[in-house]
Amino acid sequence: MATIRENLVNAINDLNKLLLIAETDAQRAQIRIDRLALYRQLEDVIFAELNHQDEDVKTALEEVESLAGLADEAKRDIQKIEKLFKKVAKAVKAIEKAVKAAGKIL
Repeated sequence: MATIRENLVNAINDLNKLLLIAETDAQRAQIRIDRLALYRQLEDVIFAELNHQDEDVKTALEEVESLAGLADEAKRDIQKIEKLFKKVAKAVKAIEKAVKAAGKIL
C-alpha cells in the first residue's frame, strides 16, 4: 500500500529531475519553492501519527498519489509543469489538513 511519505518522496525526486529540464528561470524558481513546500510536508507527515482510516488522510493520500503521477508525466511533457504547480498547492493543503486533524486527535 502506497503511503503519503512514499508519494511525497517520489514527487520530490521528480521535481529534482524537472529542475534539470525546466525551460525558464521562473519554472526553476517555482520548482524550488514547491520542492521546499513538499520537504516541509514530508517532515510534518513523518512526525504526525496519521490514522489511515481518517477521511482527511485518505484525501491527502489521493492528492499526493495524483501529484506524484503528474510529476512523473511532466518529466516527459514539460508543458504539464503549470498543471503540476497547481497540483502541488492542492496536495500541500490536503496534507496540512490531515496533519492538523491528527494533531487534534492526540
